[in-house]
Amino acid sequence: MSYGYYDNQYFEEGYECEELYRARIQHFNSVGIHAWPPQNIKPILQTIINEIADK
Repeated sequence: MSYGYYDNQYFEEGYECEELYRARIQHFNSVGIHAWPPQNIKPILQTIINEIADK
């Protein structure tokens, strides 16, 4: 999976294989979007979930 924010929109994309994932990440990098490594996403998502739950 890749997650991000671009052109005022959030996106989430899944891929059928590692090869497609790597190609898409390379494309993101070529247009100035830098993907976060998966291990960095979990704490961010947990923070978002906690903030939503507190409302």
